[in-house]
Amino acid sequence: MENPRHSEAFALFSAQSGKRRSEYVVDCILQAQQENRLEETIRKVLSETLKDITLAVPETEKTTTDLQTTKSLSDLPDVLLSSLDEI
Repeated sequence: MENPRHSEAFALFSAQSGKRRSEYVVDCILQAQQENRLEETIRKVLSETLKDITLAVPETEKTTTDLQTTKSLSDLPDVLLSSLDEI
Protein backbone atom coordinates (compact mmCIF):
# COMPACT_ATOMS: atom_id res chain seq x y z
CA MET A 1 0.00 0.00 0.00
CA GLU A 2 1.52 3.26 -1.15
CA ASN A 3 -0.97 5.56 0.59
CA PRO A 4 0.10 6.06 4.23
CA ARG A 5 -3.51 6.66 5.29
CA HIS A 6 -4.54 3.30 3.82
CA SER A 7 -1.64 1.58 5.55
CA GLU A 8 -2.59 3.12 8.88
CA ALA A 9 -6.26 2.21 8.43
CA PHE A 10 -5.33 -1.35 7.51
CA ALA A 11 -3.10 -1.65 10.59
CA LEU A 12 -5.91 -0.42 12.85
CA PHE A 13 -8.38 -2.78 11.18
CA SER A 14 -5.97 -5.72 11.43
CA ALA A 15 -5.43 -5.04 15.13
CA GLN A 16 -9.10 -5.88 15.80
CA SER A 17 -10.11 -9.43 16.55
CA GLY A 18 -11.95 -11.24 13.76
CA LYS A 19 -15.32 -10.96 15.48
CA ARG A 20 -14.80 -7.28 16.27
CA ARG A 21 -13.77 -6.10 12.78
CA SER A 22 -17.28 -5.61 11.38
CA GLU A 23 -18.37 -3.66 14.44
CA TYR A 24 -15.18 -1.60 14.28
CA VAL A 25 -15.89 -0.57 10.68
CA VAL A 26 -19.50 0.33 11.55
CA ASP A 27 -18.35 2.38 14.57
CA CYS A 28 -15.78 4.26 12.46
CA ILE A 29 -18.29 5.07 9.72
CA LEU A 30 -20.92 6.29 12.18
CA GLN A 31 -18.38 8.35 14.13
CA ALA A 32 -17.09 9.99 10.94
CA GLN A 33 -20.65 10.80 9.88
CA GLN A 34 -21.43 12.29 13.28
CA GLU A 35 -18.27 14.42 13.15
CA ASN A 36 -19.20 15.65 9.66
CA ARG A 37 -22.68 16.65 10.83
CA LEU A 38 -21.26 18.38 13.91
CA GLU A 39 -18.74 20.30 11.80
CA GLU A 40 -21.48 21.31 9.35
CA THR A 41 -23.70 22.51 12.22
CA ILE A 42 -20.88 24.52 13.80
CA ARG A 43 -20.03 26.13 10.45
CA LYS A 44 -23.69 27.03 9.89
CA VAL A 45 -24.09 28.53 13.37
CA LEU A 46 -20.87 30.53 13.06
CA SER A 47 -21.81 31.75 9.61
CA GLU A 48 -25.25 32.87 10.77
CA THR A 49 -23.82 34.52 13.87
CA LEU A 50 -21.07 36.37 12.04
CA LYS A 51 -23.11 37.54 9.05
CA ASP A 52 -24.54 40.52 10.95
CA ILE A 53 -21.25 41.57 12.51
CA THR A 54 -19.42 44.44 10.90
CA LEU A 55 -15.89 45.36 11.74
CA ALA A 56 -14.82 48.96 11.62
CA VAL A 57 -11.16 49.81 11.25
CA PRO A 58 -10.35 52.78 13.45
CA GLU A 59 -8.64 55.64 11.71
CA THR A 60 -5.14 56.27 12.96
CA GLU A 61 -3.59 59.65 13.43
CA LYS A 62 -0.74 58.82 11.12
CA THR A 63 -0.86 57.06 7.83
CA THR A 64 1.88 54.72 6.70
CA THR A 65 3.29 57.47 4.50
CA ASP A 66 3.79 59.65 7.59
CA LEU A 67 5.87 57.01 9.36
CA GLN A 68 9.62 57.35 9.46
CA THR A 69 11.85 54.49 8.52
CA THR A 70 14.96 53.54 10.44
CA LYS A 71 17.97 53.30 8.19
CA SER A 72 20.53 52.47 10.83
CA LEU A 73 20.43 50.57 14.10
CA SER A 74 21.93 53.62 15.78
CA ASP A 75 18.66 55.44 15.04
CA LEU A 76 16.78 53.06 17.33
CA PRO A 77 16.18 53.95 20.99
CA ASP A 78 18.61 52.37 23.47
CA VAL A 79 15.81 50.40 25.12
CA LEU A 80 14.90 48.74 21.85
CA LEU A 81 18.53 48.00 21.03
CA SER A 82 19.07 46.32 24.39
CA SER A 83 15.94 44.24 23.79
CA LEU A 84 17.30 43.14 20.43
CA ASP A 85 20.59 42.14 22.08
CA GLU A 86 18.69 39.85 24.45
CA ILE A 87 17.16 38.00 21.54
